[in-house]
Amino acid sequence: MAAAAVATWTVAPAMGALVYINSSQATINSTLSTAGNARYLLSQNNYDQNIQAGGGSVTRNNTSVHDIGGVSALSGRQFTFSLENRAGQGLLFNLSAPATSSRSAVNSTLAWGVFSPNITGQSPTIGGFAPGESFNVLSLAGRADRERASMSVSDLIFTSPNALVADGAFANGTAVPSSLTTVGTFTQTLVSDTNLAGIDWMLTGKLTGIRDISASGEASVAFQINLINASVSAPVVPEPSTVAMSLMVAIPLLLRRRR
Repeated sequence: MAAAAVATWTVAPAMGALVYINSSQATINSTLSTAGNARYLLSQNNYDQNIQAGGGSVTRNNTSVHDIGGVSALSGRQFTFSLENRAGQGLLFNLSAPATSSRSAVNSTLAWGVFSPNITGQSPTIGGFAPGESFNVLSLAGRADRERASMSVSDLIFTSPNALVADGAFANGTAVPSSLTTVGTFTQTLVSDTNLAGIDWMLTGKLTGIRDISASGEASVAFQINLINASVSAPVVPEPSTVAMSLMVAIPLLLRRRR
């Protein structure tokens, strides 16, 4: 049997897009640029939920931020998150949690772009940058680097009317430091053969961070989704029309052999 053909690409037009989730079939050859990121962290300084334009250090000038309660209100609480791309409009990052006997309900959305209908508080630009820069990789990362700290993610689901999962699946993960001087991490990766900024999609899941209220360190317990443009290699999957034509050719051959 002939070996499967492998293609190398950065971003391509959105026609029957494929995605590979934590898959050995897709290889990231090099990172070309970072379009932005969405992050949840147990912050002492009101950076709990943010979207950053581009890469580099997070500042108030390049980041849209919501304060959703601080460490005392967030530690040990499970949040449902969604990161949604609306092609031609922008990115939406939502965190929500139901009310408890001691904590109020949370339903917080950061909107980067111009949406129809309008979303209250939307930011057409962040740091002068509008959404839409090309990216074909979602890199998910959790970290925890303080005693009795952890960051867990579960029930990750990627959906899109414009893309199919070619291989792989998400897994639950927890970042826990093994000692006072180490950093616990986990990473997961979704790779596509198309520009993810150009199609509609949504990533959802659940997050739980635990952190000592008195501990220092701004980003010590965090979960981040990086939007990366990369050079990637993956198997070439035949177009449905090509597969259909192959079957049409094969059926007459089988009939001939039977005769």
